[in-house]
Amino acid sequence: SKVWTGAMDSSWNNDSNWDPPGVPLPYDSVIIQPSPHNPSIYDFQQDVVISALNIQVGSQLTITDSVPRMVIKRGVEIYGTLFLRPPASTVFIVGGTWISQPAADSGFVFSTSTVYLTGSGFVTSRFYNVVFDTASSMYTSGNIKAKNNCYVYSNVSARSTDTLSIESADPVAMLGNGRIERGTIQRKIDSTSSQKYRFGDPTTTISFSPFDPVPSIISITEYPDSSTNAVWMIIPSRLDTVYNAIITDS
Repeated sequence: SKVWTGAMDSSWNNDSNWDPPGVPLPYDSVIIQPSPHNPSIYDFQQDVVISALNIQVGSQLTITDSVPRMVIKRGVEIYGTLFLRPPASTVFIVGGTWISQPAADSGFVFSTSTVYLTGSGFVTSRFYNVVFDTASSMYTSGNIKAKNNCYVYSNVSARSTDTLSIESADPVAMLGNGRIERGTIQRKIDSTSSQKYRFGDPTTTISFSPFDPVPSIISITEYPDSSTNAVWMIIPSRLDTVYNAIITDS
């Protein structure tokens, strides 16, 4: 593994800032610990490739727009701050866990980045764009927030207490053939749109006619397990236009 010491300056590419000396290579697990200088990647390079990344409490890694892509072959754990300095739009390719659980730090400050989750592991974080790749097998270990888009190309196993929030009101901000199994999906709604909004399953959608009162946010909890031959039933309900809510009678 490579441990950041920041003994000389803030440059990721300075050999003397690492213990043992040398810039991290693709087989290195990287640990960012509190130091005299927080690391920053500001020299242009097409790819940064490492094995794993752990950002400890009280430390910060800054990535600038000089890094188009960063590949972490195993997992990312953020207990301090991973800061993408605008206008950075780095693409992260991650082969395992992505956990952002800061205490007094900022966690993942994402700018306009995209995180591709391509392997197996746990996930809880805020994202700008997040993609659950076709080959991934991810489990939530907390809430997930996507500021812009969430693409679900494989099934995601969510804990019943966890929520996936899509903060964009664009109907196509959530796409893909995968399911979010269990948990809650929360979506912002564009009151001017009549397009369908998908939720936990591609076939679970909601849309409104142009003249309907439209709620600003909709949450749907617990995708039913259709493998038990569960049958959908129509439940009598009424629209409360004061609170923008649907009230069921049973």
